Parts: sequence; structure tokens; C-alpha cells
Amino acid sequence: MINKYNHHLPTLCTVILLFIFAQLTFFSVHAYLSLEEITRTAFRFPPLLLSKALFLPLCHFLLSQMLIYGLFLYFLWYLSINLSELFALTARGQKLLNITLSLLSIITILVANAYYASHSFFAILIRHHLFQDQLSNHSYKLLSLVAGGCLGLAGLLSLLRLVQAWKQGQNRLRHAIFLSLLVFIFLSAQLPTLPSSQHYRSAATAAKPNIFIVGLDAVRPDYLGFFNPTTASPTPHLDQFLQSAMTFAEVYTPLGRTFPAWASILSGQYPRHHGIIEDSIDTSQMNLSATLPQILQKAGYETVYASDDHRFSNLNQQFGFQQIIGPDGTLADFLIGNLNDFPLSNLLIPTVWGQILFPYNYANHGSYHSYQWQNFLNLLQQQLPQNLDKPLFLAVHFNQTAWPFYWFNDQQDNKLISAARYPKAIKAADLMLSQFLALLQKHGLLQYAVVILLSDHGMTLALPGDRVISEQHYQGDKTQIKLRRIPYAQTQQMALDTSYGYGSDVLSLKQYRSLLAIKEYGLQWGKPRLIQGRVSHIDLAPTLLDLLKLPILQRVDGFSLKPYLQSSRAIPKRPLFLESGYSVPEMQHDGILIESVLKESIAFFQIDPNNGRVTVSPQAIKLLIQNYKQFAVLDGDWLLASYPASLRYKIVRDQTGYRFKSYIAKAFWVLVNLKNGQWTVELNSLFAKQAPFESLHAKLEHFSQLSIK
Repeated sequence: MINKYNHHLPTLCTVILLFIFAQLTFFSVHAYLSLEEITRTAFRFPPLLLSKALFLPLCHFLLSQMLIYGLFLYFLWYLSINLSELFALTARGQKLLNITLSLLSIITILVANAYYASHSFFAILIRHHLFQDQLSNHSYKLLSLVAGGCLGLAGLLSLLRLVQAWKQGQNRLRHAIFLSLLVFIFLSAQLPTLPSSQHYRSAATAAKPNIFIVGLDAVRPDYLGFFNPTTASPTPHLDQFLQSAMTFAEVYTPLGRTFPAWASILSGQYPRHHGIIEDSIDTSQMNLSATLPQILQKAGYETVYASDDHRFSNLNQQFGFQQIIGPDGTLADFLIGNLNDFPLSNLLIPTVWGQILFPYNYANHGSYHSYQWQNFLNLLQQQLPQNLDKPLFLAVHFNQTAWPFYWFNDQQDNKLISAARYPKAIKAADLMLSQFLALLQKHGLLQYAVVILLSDHGMTLALPGDRVISEQHYQGDKTQIKLRRIPYAQTQQMALDTSYGYGSDVLSLKQYRSLLAIKEYGLQWGKPRLIQGRVSHIDLAPTLLDLLKLPILQRVDGFSLKPYLQSSRAIPKRPLFLESGYSVPEMQHDGILIESVLKESIAFFQIDPNNGRVTVSPQAIKLLIQNYKQFAVLDGDWLLASYPASLRYKIVRDQTGYRFKSYIAKAFWVLVNLKNGQWTVELNSLFAKQAPFESLHAKLEHFSQLSIK
């Protein structure tokens, strides 16, 4: 019998440390640009790195990584000792065993990460750079099963040695510690599947029902079976909800970004009035007391906001929410959520241990390579108030359909373009909505309730027709066209009738076209049907307050849709105003490079050293308005858009050859007839003179307070 095992720990430690060093080396090269820019910004605030907003989360993250690798090393050590005893290996045999087990474990982790977290950095490194995208998902699954099976066989042999040693009374303390850890890990892994002991008590009545606003990020109505009937609808649960609800046929958001859109939903105001004209705006100096959650809270409601991504949407207690659920959206969220992309932790994040060890990644859509929407529903169920003595107002925003349309174990090819991934994300969101509604039903929260389903904005995917204009319908001299051409997703052919993204182009109405449906449970608010007419997000808050017979908002741009829910009256026509957010060229194509976007825009952000909140600086806001902000008025069959002056480049030739020369493109107007697609930028053309340009111009100029010459 062998009594000494001097070769186990040094050999195992060496191999595991080399594995960790290799990961850090590869990842530091990959993340260099973003780390450089973020660190440079962070050091603008010397107390930041030592503040609890960042220092404590980083310590927690590092200790968690040390813990999982420590446990990994411990299990390898235990396995090696047991197998060495079982087969009475020599010192040379022990070394070979240690190296073999270590390498087999590392291969298992890497291959499993490549299969389950297929959009993580190391998965792409293996799939694309090592195997040249030659292996299928099935191959990676098979490899992980084979490697894992070999480790499993080693584990069974190790357990056989455990039984022998226990019967012989040898090293019982060592085996007892191992068994205790094994039992603890097994039981803790079963926690999510155990019957929930939570019991909710709803205080809702017909007069004061529970209110649920369910937001789906970037969902285009034309991708749903309800609006685009097909033989096999990809969204059966969404379709069923819309068919049983009061659904609006044509809905627009004033600004196609999550935070401004939600601010308009909750205030009934255009962004120019509530002040949130971009994502990540600092709200600390704003007066947001007149909002829907504020009024509902005064009326006796418990107000809660939940989202699986808070990085760019600063919806907080200032809006009237008493509780916020989900990732905190601080600098720690940005840093740890993005940088924690290592094979072993990636496999643990979606599990119950991930919630404890890696809270900045668990149920966080921003950490999309390890995100599972089921985890967010679990988190929501855990943290929702129980035994309520008040009716509940819950606003929840699901980012399953947000860019980049990837998630943990989605089995999507990394080579797919966004236009191919987007429908798969909507299909997953369809199932997510179904399970969320089932959760509410299970806990008795829908006895007296209203569920409002909406999308914060739409999305364009570089497909033909994503813009309302095309070159063939231009009225005038085509050499005068001043708009950028965007490449199609499939062919990379430059065209005018397409765009990519959201909130970046007011001529892309599909970026602003949204979803809105109201379904009541146990109430008599109206009959399910499709309601024709053009409405906006700014109409929701006044409508809801009117239906609840609560005080109206003091300053509101929208109006109540209650009369049109409860009768067949036509919704009156009125102009709707749209505006764009900030966008850089790196964001306006399918293959968005996060590092490039970050490098372009990092200077616009500031960090609060007290709470780690990342917001757009006031100086950047002025720059955004002056150089990037587009405005448009949508009135009947007409759309008039104003584009600001912008920096552009052209190729010129001089004595040294060809070079790029910068110039300032003047501000201009775009006039579009939505009915026939005709449009122009030439305001002295016959087409423009026959159009209601002066009326549209007066409305838009009054709204935007712009003076374009």
C-alpha cells in the first residue's frame, strides 16, 4: 500500500496554474481595448477603485474564482489519491495520472464551454480559430460527453476505493470531508427544482386590480403571427395573448431606445419634456414626481420594477418604484458582467451556485454568453413581494429579444447574421412570456388584474424595406441625395432602403413601430379586438389612470384611449413626433464590434464614485443634441424629418495621391409620402411644393425648437 503521495499536489497545482495563466493571457489580449478605455475612465475618479461600489464586488468576484478553482483542484487531488491507492501506482505512475486527469478535466471544461456557452470568448476561440468552424454542435456535445464520461469512470473507480478504505477504517476523515462536499453540492443543485414554499396573497379588487406592464425589448409586430399570419406561427403564446386582448394596430414610441421609451410610457410625455433623451441619462437632478408609479403609489399600490438588464436604463426609485429587481447596472455590472467570461465560471453561472458566486452575471442579459431567461424568472419569483396588503403594480422588461440575440445553450451558429438570430430570440421570448403569465396565475395574482403587453421599440436588421425610402422613388436630382447608404445584411450591397439598429434613424419607422395590447382579468374594461388608428407610448399612462379613475398627470403629451377601448369610435388623427438617439457608424451594421463602439463612446460617460452608476455626461448631452439628434413628424400619409449638420468624408486627389478629406454636411430636410413611397430632400421641387410641407415644417420646428436653414 502506498503511504506517500508527494507528486499529487505540486503536479496538479502546476497544470491548473498554467491553465489559469493561459486563460488570462488569451483574454487580456482579447479585451485589451475595452479594458484600456474603461480603466482610463475609471481613473478619472481616484476614489472609485477603492470605493465599495467597485472594490467589494471585485473582491467578491476574485474570491469566487479562487473558490471554484480551489474546489476544482481539491476534487482532482482526491481523485488522484484514490486512484493511486486503488491501482498501487508508483511515483512515476502518479505523475502521469495527475497530468492525465488534469488535462482530461481541462478538455472537458473547454469542450463543454464550447457547446453550452458557445458565444463566449473561449468557445469562439476553440470553434473558429482552433477547429475553423468545421465541427458541428453535435460534435462538441459528443466530445464533452466522451471526456466527461472518462472523468465519470475515474470518479466511479474513486468511489470504489472510498468504499474499500471506509470498510478498512483508512483515512475516514479525508473521505468524510469529500462525501460532505458531494452531498452539499448535490442538494444545493436540487434547490431550483424543489416545490416552492412561497405563498402570495393578493390584495387586488375590481376597483384596484393588480397592474402588470410587460415590456419586450425591440420586438417588431410584423414578426408575430398575429400581425403576419402564417401556416405555422413562431409565436403561439404571444398570438393567443393578443387575440384575447385589446390590441392596437399601429403604435409608435417617441424615441427608439429603452430608457427614453420607458420614461415616456410612465410619464405620458415626449422625451423633450421628461428630459430623458438618451439611454443612461443621469436622473438625479430631474423632477420625476409626476409619473404613473408615483400616482399609483399614492393611491395605495406596491410599485416594483424588474429587468434582466439595467445597464443603460436607469429606471429607479425616483420614478416612484419602491423595489427594483435585477442586475444593478453599475460599473461593477459592466466590468464583471463582461470580463467574467471564463470556461469554468461560464458553466457555473446559470446554476444555483452562480447566483451566489457571480451575482453580476446570473440572470443578467448583459452577460449574454451565460444568460438564461429561466434564471431571471426564478429571481423575479424569489424577490416579488409576498403576502401583499396592497394591490401590486409591476413593470417588468425582458431583454431576451435585445441584441445580440444570443444566450446560454441556444444552439445557434456564431456565423448567423442578426436577421437570422432575431426570429429565434422572439420565439424564446414567446415561451418566456407564457411562463411569466403562468407564474402570475399560479400565485393568484391574475384574479383581478390588467396585463399590458408592449415592446419598448422596434428594430431594423439591414433588410430591404427597413427604411421608408428607396432610390427608385426619389423625386428630383438623385445626385442631391444626402443620406447614408447602408449595406444589406445578406449581400453587403449599399442601399438607401435599409438600416440597422434602433433609435438611430427616424426614416426607419420599423425602429419606432411597437407593440401595445391591454388584457383584463375579472374586469369589464372592453372587448378583445384589434383597434385601428395611430397611437403612441405617451398615451398609455393617461389611459391607465383614466381606467382606474385616478387623478390625471399634471403635464402630459398623450391622451386617454379609454373611449376607444369601450366603443367602436375611431381614434382621432394627430401628428406624432419622433426623435433619434446617439449612434456611431460602428453600431450601424450587422457585425457590431463592442470594442469599437466602446472606444468611440466611452468619453461620453461619467461614473458616480458613490454608487458606481454609469451615466452620460452633461457635456455629451449637448453634443448629442447638436450633432446627432434627428427629429421627425408623422402626420397622416406624410413624414417630414430633419437631419442635423454632420461630419463626413470624401476622397480627394492631390500631389501625394488620394486621401480622405473631412467636411461638414449641412443640415437638411427629408419629405416622404408614406402612401406611395415618393420622397425628396429638394424643398424647391414640384413634389415638395405640392405637399403640405409648410404645415409639417411648422409643427416639427415648434416641437424640436430647431432652426435649420
